[in-house]
Amino acid sequence: MEMYELDGLRDFLWQENHKSNNDIYFLENMDSWSNELRRVLDKALLNTLTNFSSSNETAILIRGCPIGNLPDTPVTSGYIESEHVMLSAKFLFAMFGLMKIMPISYTGENSGKAIRHIVPKISQNSQIGSHGYLEFNFHVDNPDLSLIGEESKRPPCLEYLALYCLRGDSQAITELIDLKDIVEFMSDDEIKIAQSNQFNIQRPDSFEDGNPSIKNAPLFTKFNGKYYSRYDFHNIQSTNNSSSTALNKINEILVNKINPLKIAFETGDFLIFKNQETMHKRSQFTPEYNGNERWLMRLFGMKDTPQNHLHNQLVLRS
Repeated sequence: MEMYELDGLRDFLWQENHKSNNDIYFLENMDSWSNELRRVLDKALLNTLTNFSSSNETAILIRGCPIGNLPDTPVTSGYIESEHVMLSAKFLFAMFGLMKIMPISYTGENSGKAIRHIVPKISQNSQIGSHGYLEFNFHVDNPDLSLIGEESKRPPCLEYLALYCLRGDSQAITELIDLKDIVEFMSDDEIKIAQSNQFNIQRPDSFEDGNPSIKNAPLFTKFNGKYYSRYDFHNIQSTNNSSSTALNKINEILVNKINPLKIAFETGDFLIFKNQETMHKRSQFTPEYNGNERWLMRLFGMKDTPQNHLHNQLVLRS
């Protein structure tokens, strides 16, 4: 993973004072904001960001990004209008513009809004997920959707996932593992089984339309020489002995064979990774509910605008 520390950007401000809660406003202005960023970032970082989608790198971590003044962490609603965190919201979209990544959201998930606020929501504190604080084991986001290289009528699974830390918590450790490192520990037969239609996938709890499952789907796909995954510890089931053996092997590799990259998010950290080429996890932590709880902003992205992209919106049908 590439890691950068930004000098002097923490207080970087756009000159425009306009505030908006409309995702389309951010979408329409992301390129102009990214041009302003381009003028202040060093050439090495610019090169890394602009080439990320075509490179073999699967993650980039940048520290010292601008935040601005923050209200209390929204632990009651789990949501806050973007006008209250304008600088951070602009920075997220500007980074996607710089990297030529299309921000997306999904109908039925996060109310169709692009930015999701990853906070320990009081009413969901026992949930395993982005609004909980219990351990959230290794997974790919939205694993029930169509992977790269998969022939499916389902909407495409997001390719990129960005997390932008507004407030950190040293108890909460995010772990990241490359899929290619997992595959190295698997036999040819185990990989073949993982690519077969022998797995059922439950839709994640963050979707608001219940938890319909996808049956008889592959766990891995391979396209243009790369493997892609929908692994989700909490939402994947095997359908027979061979798929159970393959799934158990992956679980064993995750626990015993690989040392994951570990990140304790700090205020101003920006992490982006390739969702289908990695697996990520977050440890359990204990929020104090005093207004300073852990707070990340999440944004999904695709390299290209998907064919079923809704007109004049960044929302995909789920």
